[in-house]
Amino acid sequence: EAVEDDLRGGRGDDAARALEIERTFGDDRVAAAVAVRGGAWLTRILARVDFEVLALRRTPIALFGFSELTPLLNLAARYPRVFAYHDLCPGFLLSGMTEYATRHVKRLKGGPVDGADVAGFARKWARSRFREAFGDFFRDVVSILDGGGSARKVTGRWVRGRVDSSHPVTLVGGNLTTMVPLLSSRYAEALCPDGRWLLLEDIRETPDRVDRLLSHLSLGGWLGRYEGIVFGRFRARGRDVTSAVLACIDRHLDGVHTPIVLANRVGHVWPISPLPLGRPFYWRVTRTRGRHPAVAADIPWPDHSVR
Repeated sequence: EAVEDDLRGGRGDDAARALEIERTFGDDRVAAAVAVRGGAWLTRILARVDFEVLALRRTPIALFGFSELTPLLNLAARYPRVFAYHDLCPGFLLSGMTEYATRHVKRLKGGPVDGADVAGFARKWARSRFREAFGDFFRDVVSILDGGGSARKVTGRWVRGRVDSSHPVTLVGGNLTTMVPLLSSRYAEALCPDGRWLLLEDIRETPDRVDRLLSHLSLGGWLGRYEGIVFGRFRARGRDVTSAVLACIDRHLDGVHTPIVLANRVGHVWPISPLPLGRPFYWRVTRTRGRHPAVAADIPWPDHSVR
């Protein structure tokens, strides 16, 4: 319900937002916080938040979000009682489902659709299923909190480097645009490449703009030091540009054999599957036929219950 005005600094409630976040982090009665939306105008308020309240927590807290929540999640994930998940913001459901229906209209309708009717069908399809999808998401969150894990499995293809199913994967990163500001700040350590994999995804950024953002990482000497890279989806101007961005990163990693996994259901897409930040999981090979092995994330889901 906040007023957003692009011509007047976006929002005028920076102090109130920071205080709300800090109070949530410091309240031991809060077991989980789900970001309803992606957090526009959020990155600039990070310096107002005292993250050290997380060091004083006596109970665990799980955080769910993506997009501009990326910096907040990575900073919070450094604390031992925080479980941060790169996951759906349910306010994105309607637009994500509408975009999904637009791409799959023929299959969903069971036959051809006149071009003029695609947008209307997609909106109707998404709205008719929104309430059920909203409930399904929160039921899945509860399952995660109870230690049962998520029914929304992360799968993908190993497109570069060697598969090592015995080596744990610890992720940092998320939305590329919003994590780049951390690199020149006092918070850069949250994205440190040593012993970590990098998660990358973005929306509304064309390949040439993504290439400039990747340059922040490569010129700083970080990109080639990550143990591996997980690629979510990159979308711009209504198109999937992930393959174009993969070609860009190959240029940046010229001569460096960093493993890359192209993940399904990760990024500004629907369905979306959760990935833990700052806590280890494993890639398991599920199929070896074809050029690129199919893999799935084997996540040791903790029981977040307050005892």
